[in-house]
Amino acid sequence: MIDDADFESPTQDEVQVDLQGLFRAAVCLALETVLEEQVREMVGAGRWERLGRGVRKDSRNGTYLRRLLTSLGWIDVTMPRTREHGSPVDVVGRYRRRASELDQAIVEAYVAGVSTRKMGRA
Repeated sequence: MIDDADFESPTQDEVQVDLQGLFRAAVCLALETVLEEQVREMVGAGRWERLGRGVRKDSRNGTYLRRLLTSLGWIDVTMPRTREHGSPVDVVGRYRRRASELDQAIVEAYVAGVSTRKMGRA
């Protein structure tokens, strides 16, 4: 039996950290789902689906981990790829490591006159 005296309610910071982790996981899952669907269209078949040679457009060639910086922090996304077309770059963009919303925030901060020293904290 749990005694009420033993239970401590979480602090505001602990709740924010938990929510931020939950949101990061949700964004990661959404990105990976969209990427997987694009590869399915590129290949012409689902993962582990066996079809005749004439039906498939391409074949899968594994995955790699890509690290993206978003407004929620760093997210590690598993990027699928194919033999002929490579990875679907429509969603993330080739060689991009930051979300476009962060680029816009950097530009706005620069225009507003935020110093480079304060930019790191922002």
